Amino acid sequence: MPQRKLVRRPVARRDLAEAVVYLREAGGSSLSHRFLDELEATFSRLCSFPHIGVLWPTPNRELTGLRRRPLPHFPYSVFYLPTETAIGIVRVLHNSRDLPPLLEDL
Repeated sequence: MPQRKLVRRPVARRDLAEAVVYLREAGGSSLSHRFLDELEATFSRLCSFPHIGVLWPTPNRELTGLRRRPLPHFPYSVFYLPTETAIGIVRVLHNSRDLPPLLEDL
């Protein structure tokens, strides 16, 4: 089976930009670069193994099948929707946030 295409939603792109700015301010550019490297490795893994994340329950019918994959070394999770041809990155959120409301109104 061919590898799936990665598609980042605009809100996920904003999440990433905010996380990079925060990490750069908190720990310098090397920390933000390590975060981005780990995130890209996670995205690549999701494209190869789309069902490794845990199903995330949501009342939003547009997000049926939503999955969560925590990053191994950072307190962030990738929320995504796998399809036959793509991995849709819905959000990338810090684990300490109140996650359910952030994932219901997309």
